[in-house]
Amino acid sequence: KISNLFMFNRNINLKTSLIFEKDSKTYTFFRLKGEGFYPLTINDEPYYLNDKDYNQPPYMTPVKSEIKADLDVFDIKIPVTLNFDFNISPKAIYTLGVGFSNKIILSQNDDFKVNYFYDMYDQNIRTWLCGLIATTGIEKNWIGNRTFFVNLSFEHLSDLRSKVDREYKVFNNQFSLQIGMYF
Repeated sequence: KISNLFMFNRNINLKTSLIFEKDSKTYTFFRLKGEGFYPLTINDEPYYLNDKDYNQPPYMTPVKSEIKADLDVFDIKIPVTLNFDFNISPKAIYTLGVGFSNKIILSQNDDFKVNYFYDMYDQNIRTWLCGLIATTGIEKNWIGNRTFFVNLSFEHLSDLRSKVDREYKVFNNQFSLQIGMYF
């Protein structure tokens, strides 16, 4: 956190963090009505994703309206926010901030493939997502130099690759609650 960033207002500061995340929840993938067939591979089994299920003979590739898969992502997130502090008491500060967030994907599930995207880039999720972040929080100095904080943030991250159509881009909307202590 860099305080006293601007001489005209000492309540404005710049804050950055380095956050390690492990996301292993199951996601549901689906197609909107009328967008055609979307080839996927899960555990080396081919599927087509469409807006509805089709009964297929056993020798054809299954067509599903939704498929559940675990992306199993491990990443580093680096948000950078410009904040405005409001003093609510001599030892407590309320903060509002907006900024830019970066997510660097370190590993992902290799058993799940979006075929078109994987053939083009040899990966399922782009290794760098970026976007906007909005934060709010409270910090309070309690014991000596220790400051306790509670922050709530919302991020909208996406793949900014220009070669990929919107239907193949990853959009990540995430709410975060952070509770911690500065030493």
